[in-house]
Amino acid sequence: MLLLSFVCVMVCRVMTSRKQSTDRVSRRRVLKLTGAAGIAGLAGCTEDSTGDGGDGGGGGGTSGDGGSGGTGNGTQSGDGGSNGGQILLETAGGSPGGTGYAIMNAMLSGASAEYPELTYNILPGGWVGNNTRLQNQEIDLGHTTLAAGTLAANGNEPYADKGWDQPPSNIRGVLADQSELFFFVVAQSDFPYDTLTAAAEDDYAINVTNQPKGTFGGFLWDTVLNNLNYSQSKIQELGGSYRRVGWNDAAQLFSDGQVDAILAVGGRDLGWLNNISSGSDVKYLSWDDKFRTQISEEYGVLEADLEDVFPQQDGTLKCTQDSGLIGTHSGVSEKAVYTVTKGILARADQIRQSTGLLEPFEVGPDMIDPSPFEIHPGAVKAYKEEGVGDF
Repeated sequence: MLLLSFVCVMVCRVMTSRKQSTDRVSRRRVLKLTGAAGIAGLAGCTEDSTGDGGDGGGGGGTSGDGGSGGTGNGTQSGDGGSNGGQILLETAGGSPGGTGYAIMNAMLSGASAEYPELTYNILPGGWVGNNTRLQNQEIDLGHTTLAAGTLAANGNEPYADKGWDQPPSNIRGVLADQSELFFFVVAQSDFPYDTLTAAAEDDYAINVTNQPKGTFGGFLWDTVLNNLNYSQSKIQELGGSYRRVGWNDAAQLFSDGQVDAILAVGGRDLGWLNNISSGSDVKYLSWDDKFRTQISEEYGVLEADLEDVFPQQDGTLKCTQDSGLIGTHSGVSEKAVYTVTKGILARADQIRQSTGLLEPFEVGPDMIDPSPFEIHPGAVKAYKEEGVGDF
């Protein structure tokens, strides 16, 4: 795949461990600089992973009823939306069992514990597609990443053909969740290579899973393999397989020995990975140093060297990293977004302790400063009351 020209971005190497979280200042600077030049050239990344309903529901929320994939109840009911004192929100995370879905559930569970009138659905979604859904006012809250959000804010691919204003007229920011979203590969313990680069150079007929089209993680891994001349079509020509499935299906295929590796994206304490490692021996494939630097410079993700982060990890794992963002749109009421934000601020300790994915989450300016979108007035009100940020 032909890489487009990019403005050079600052790349920082992030050393992390279970007890030492990523340097947030460096992460924020890199991701904001990415927005000017963008992670352009995301050809083939569509927004078709917008969710099919049915997997919705979260703590304190209403369960998904399936089907629509859906329209925002909060928007439809007018008061963002309130009905007899209740605030009803239609939201979207990532793939069920994945990072974005778990983070959205943790945040909204905490907020609804503080404000029981807050109810919600969580639909499956994708980090690319959720920005489109917010701009189209199809959902009230959506989880994405700082890199994918920056693409949307600047009208770069895969949003270049949308005809949106820059930044988009409807999308608003709520908070940056400070999560560590790592792009890594988990493989069978007997996989004969230590990097994807080495497997590609040997034309190894790998059996691998990736996320569905329309997800930012799925796009990035497609791009990585294309740059290694190890695309989906090439792998299939070699006699391997390339399956696009959700995390739970990928874990089952791995446990059954039907795939060699999973092209993964996620933070710490991943349920599907814990399930795999509890019953099987695994190994992790590091990124080749030179290739990782190339991808970091051209696509805006960070370089991360991980120590003792994942189960059965042995030694330093070299990978790349992004971070999470929760957005809303201008049609959601101030009351609704204020309630969500205020509840998250009040229950920050509970939220942080609810999942290892949010171990780095702290109340402070890092919730606001990285956002590529204007902060919604309801969130601004909550932040002002808590003395967070400079408004």
